[in-house]
Amino acid sequence: MLEHLDTGRLGQSLHKLGKSDGEPLVLVHGNGSDSGSMLGLAECLGDEFRLILPDLRGYGHSEQKLIDARRGAGDWIEDLFALLDALGIESCHLLGWSLGGAVAMAAALREPRRLRSVTLLAPVSPFGYGGTCDLHGTANFADFAGSGGGMVNADYANAVAGGRQSENSALVRHVMRHAILGRFDSDNVAVKSGRKSGTPTAKPVAGTGRVHEEDLLDSLYRQHCGKQAWPGDSKVSGNWPGMAPGEWGPMNAISPKYFSAAQLPELDRKPPLLRIQGAGDVIISDASHFDPATLGMLGMIPGWPGLRPQPMVSQMTRLMENYRKRGGIVEDRILPGCGHAPHIQFPQLCARLLRDFIQARKCS
Repeated sequence: MLEHLDTGRLGQSLHKLGKSDGEPLVLVHGNGSDSGSMLGLAECLGDEFRLILPDLRGYGHSEQKLIDARRGAGDWIEDLFALLDALGIESCHLLGWSLGGAVAMAAALREPRRLRSVTLLAPVSPFGYGGTCDLHGTANFADFAGSGGGMVNADYANAVAGGRQSENSALVRHVMRHAILGRFDSDNVAVKSGRKSGTPTAKPVAGTGRVHEEDLLDSLYRQHCGKQAWPGDSKVSGNWPGMAPGEWGPMNAISPKYFSAAQLPELDRKPPLLRIQGAGDVIISDASHFDPATLGMLGMIPGWPGLRPQPMVSQMTRLMENYRKRGGIVEDRILPGCGHAPHIQFPQLCARLLRDFIQARKCS
């Protein structure tokens, strides 16, 4: 059941599941979703952990407050720690999916002592999303053109804002199926399409970790949309492709102009780090289908100046290698036949990988 808690920073919505005396494990959703997208994975973990599934600021049923992108992930991590304080949780295991991975990395940088382990599912690059060109996170342009809120397709953004009644709602379903879920028609994808639109279930199919397609769409449509909300504002740029990050909203908050987790290997106390990445991910990729450089290279955005796509996965791999070299515990799992949502496509596998990782390292 969804609960609501005023933490003093945010009227936070969350699911609390699992064992009340289990080790705390916080599951942080990604962009285009809310805590409902994490319920299938939670079902596979509930017999062992005390599970907390929050709706991030800007998403789901949480209070509608703006995200100050100039703070990077600052609003999200302060909301997170305020929530832990309100629940009386001193330290926890933390898992973040996609944008939630940026939140998890930023939390580790801010308060590493409070994290028993960090698991990243298809995480945003440690150099943010878009606008960089090499393993070192070098910006394409000084104003970080090619990243931020202006890079979200306007037709898609309008369709999401319009909800299920939008004339272009088929586009939203298409993006969810083929970009977020990857091989939607495969037997390996743990999604059911059996319930009717608008009939909420808010729980996975019992015993499987499977979720309904319509529930995932409901989760996506609960994004807080608006000029300063999702996807965020933008600025006209003289650099290709003509738009640079604004100052508000989630997509600007994960722009490399404001977000970086590059200092993670420098931490004195390094939480054990696990990455689970789909080999077929087209959102987090070394040639992401949503990177303007990839689209320009394919002739879909005119005037391409020869920029290389951001090597997102390789940037994360390099950071993890440096983390290990400097004494951190690292485990990396690349899943064949998996797209951007490992926990939705393979919930039981992801649960096992996470459980084994925590138990083997005796994180405490």
